[in-house]
Amino acid sequence: MILKGWQPKNYSGEYLGQVTLREAFVRSLNTVAVKLAERINRENVIEMARRLGLTTPIVAEPSLSLGTSEVSLLELTAAYTVIASGGYAVEPYGIVEIQNSAGQILYRHMPGSRKKILSDDVVLTMDSLLRDVVVRGTAKQAQMPFVAAGKTGTTQNYKDALFMGYGLNMTSGVWVGNDDASPMKNVTGGGTPARIWRNFMYRVYLGRDDATLNTPNIRPRDKPKRP
Repeated sequence: MILKGWQPKNYSGEYLGQVTLREAFVRSLNTVAVKLAERINRENVIEMARRLGLTTPIVAEPSLSLGTSEVSLLELTAAYTVIASGGYAVEPYGIVEIQNSAGQILYRHMPGSRKKILSDDVVLTMDSLLRDVVVRGTAKQAQMPFVAAGKTGTTQNYKDALFMGYGLNMTSGVWVGNDDASPMKNVTGGGTPARIWRNFMYRVYLGRDDATLNTPNIRPRDKPKRP
């Protein structure tokens, strides 16, 4: 596939022929991601990103689905939390409460009403795909004693490496890169970021009385078809 003189390539440089969407997701195949975005329309991809809470500028270019537009780590983490929460919109905030020296509450964050933005079938399908990434895909180094789900990301020339994941009713995101945007030495999202995420979440796991699995908070009626 060549789009305006640009041709997507997979990390390995190989083309695997026809694969299922699930296998492409698990292996993080760039070629399939680009083809899917072209089929469903780039503008629809951007509309979904906005619905998930991404506010930064997104360019509708052929490489859109590969994450070529910059997104803040906070907004990206919040977007994955939508899936972990069962499809409900998430508004990130940093201050829960402010008290004065006498213990009087000066401010308390009041969450708004919950808004469902993804259907149950979409949530279950995405959760299944994200779990597979950790079980047998590019994020195997993020495997935990509990069910975990997530996705790796690596930008061109190894300038950025990310892992976004959730488990134990918590979503966390890890970015690794140089502060001057210079390339790193073969650092991928499934390497250092996944291990940082695993180490952090393992400490969370040790501090929990009940190691509850982070299953999206929806009723598993009919299982969605495997893509």
